[in-house]
Amino acid sequence: MKHLLLRPPSALEYFATLVAEDDGFALLEAAVAVAQDAHPGLAPQAVLGDIARLAGR
Repeated sequence: MKHLLLRPPSALEYFATLVAEDDGFALLEAAVAVAQDAHPGLAPQAVLGDIARLAGR
């Protein structure tokens, strides 16, 4: 029996899925994915939440 080895995508793999389609990709989320590659401890959801809070001001 074969076992599937599941792992989360790397930050750059995730970025690639976000920008794979030309129609309306999530630019902010893609930028955070690139930043996460440079800063592995970065929490993307926290960054997106912080930006959403700042945008609401």
